[in-house]
Amino acid sequence: MRVKRTIAILIVTGLATAGVAMPQTDSSLLNVKRIYVELAGDDPITQHLRDILIAGLQATKRFIITENRERANAILKGSIKQEKTRVVRGSSERIGVGGVSAAADREAAALSGVVVGEQEADISSDVRREITIAVRILNLDGDVLWATVQESKGGKFKRPEADAVDKVVKALLQEIARLEKKQAAQEQH
Repeated sequence: MRVKRTIAILIVTGLATAGVAMPQTDSSLLNVKRIYVELAGDDPITQHLRDILIAGLQATKRFIITENRERANAILKGSIKQEKTRVVRGSSERIGVGGVSAAADREAAALSGVVVGEQEADISSDVRREITIAVRILNLDGDVLWATVQESKGGKFKRPEADAVDKVVKALLQEIARLEKKQAAQEQH
């Protein structure tokens, strides 16, 4: 019986070293073609971000986005956090010029003065929004194939929502490019 165990171990080891490809979890991301998008929350901001995320993924022309979970070969799940901060700025300037003169003799005393001044105050405030989006792509067994967290305070010409989604899509495409490069290098050897 001891001999049989040793032979079974050698056979399994031989298969692994003889060039039989063992499944790799990171390469399964390369097989993702049809994605179902599911974000936590029913509020309008979450729904809006879901729509922006779907449009961003669709624009890559790499994925088919489906509304039918059963037809998907991967699920993109995520959550969004929005923070609002009120920033108040104030400044004040004051300019003043004054002079006083006094005169006195034995019978009377006089005091006179002139003060001229100007004051200016400026107060402004604005609301800054920051979006944090955390997403992950899961295979149908629930295994995480890829995950990222992206934050945005918005860009010069972009709202924070669009900027955060752009960062997510860019990070996903960078990871896929990295995996494709790795796979091509392994195939050459």
